[in-house]
Amino acid sequence: MLRAIAVAKKKNGRIDASKIADCLRCDFLPKCHMASTKIRDRRRTLRYLPTPAGTANGADEKSGSGLLLETRVSHNKARLHQVKYFQELLTDKVVTESIRLLLRLSHETIRGLDKTETALIRSLET
Repeated sequence: MLRAIAVAKKKNGRIDASKIADCLRCDFLPKCHMASTKIRDRRRTLRYLPTPAGTANGADEKSGSGLLLETRVSHNKARLHQVKYFQELLTDKVVTESIRLLLRLSHETIRGLDKTETALIRSLET
């Protein structure tokens, strides 16, 4: 039935929703597996290992905002790396311990890269 939705020539939201509702009503929707919280936390940690493409590139992609979006924690992206806001975020009960560890790591990496960039710019200016 889901294949019928994909290959249909006449498609719009109403028709697709109707077909999906029919599949749901008749129990035709395939089941999907969701890993346990422990396994998801381990996978998330593995994704934050240094990448061969370069530390700066990896730090930009893993700036903490993506991690918070993935775990559905509301935050202010513009203030994320401000010290006071970051500390408030770490004390939030919604943020789990595994996420706190990755956030601290991300925050320290970005601050270190900022210091390195500042030092390089100063040396170039002199």
